[in-house]
Formats: sequence, C-alpha cells, structure tokens
Amino acid sequence: MRLPRNAHDPIPCGLSRDQIFVEAAKFAKEVGFTIGTPTVTLLGPMGGKTGIMNGLADVVIGAMPSEDSDSLVVYGDRDFLVLLKPSDNPDLPRANLEVAKAIGHYVLHTPKVRERHGADAGLIVRHYPKSKPEEQCQREAVQFAFGLLAPLDRLKTEWERANGDLRKLREIFRMPSELIEALYQS
Repeated sequence: MRLPRNAHDPIPCGLSRDQIFVEAAKFAKEVGFTIGTPTVTLLGPMGGKTGIMNGLADVVIGAMPSEDSDSLVVYGDRDFLVLLKPSDNPDLPRANLEVAKAIGHYVLHTPKVRERHGADAGLIVRHYPKSKPEEQCQREAVQFAFGLLAPLDRLKTEWERANGDLRKLREIFRMPSELIEALYQS
C-alpha cells in the first residue's frame, strides 16, 4: 500500500452531534444516498476504493486489526482508500458501518487537514486512535455514520413501524442491531 507524501493525522471538525447529523444529511442528498444502500457503492463515484488492512499480517494474526492498522488513507482530492479487515464483507452491517465511518472521516476531517497543512495534504486514520484528538475524530466519524445510515426521524418512524424488531431494522438500515437500539435510545 502506498502512503501519501504529506500525510497527517485527522483533525477534529468540532461540530456537535446535531451539526454532524446535518452534514450527513447534506452529504446523502448531494450523492443521492438512500437508506439501505451499501455504503461501499458510494466510494467509486467519490474516487475511493476498498483494500485490506495490513494485508497478510492481519490474516495470519486472525483477521484482527493491529495497533498500527490504518482504516482510511486519503492521498488527495477524490483519491482515498478505505481499509477493511480481511474477514469483512462489505454487504454486512458491521462493514457497512465501517465504510460509513471512513466516509465520515473523509467528509469531516480531510478539509481540516488540508486547511492546516495545504491542499496536497493527505490523511491517515488509524483503526485504534492513539491520542485525544484522534478519539474525538473517531466519535465524530461514528456520529456521521449514524446520521448517514439511520437519520433519527427515519429511525423513529421505522422503529414504530417494525415495533422495535431489531432484525427488521437491521435489514432496513444495514447497521448492527445493538447500535440501532443505542441510537434510538439516545
């Protein structure tokens, strides 16, 4: 895997959860994303693609990311790589969420990195954050993913329609059941 020449850690956008949900809704509208669509289908039109985290090393260790595994590498405008575990299937809810988080990092944090370090600045997001700013970026990316995959108004409507049946909701939103429930209760 190639790395960007001018690579930096993500920089928090500093938006509140509600503001991030608004950004996710704007993004969804701009790219024509509909709920239930696999997020991996967004990557191609955005200039992104998927790859395997740490390649063979993670396969040998048991498909678990290491401390040094990256989850997103941004090389330039419309040129980025979302790294998944070898065991991830992009059609399944957990991987769908991981791709949505990577898109959240791309949308929320790449502009901040370029603002601070120049238009040619790249971005590397580690699977496991190593600093407080990286942890904040991770939280922001998760909120973006939630806002993209299960906007609160739609989640409430579908929750009532499905009588809280998490299996049905998982199929609708393509996210892990426990996260749908946590988001609904928040």
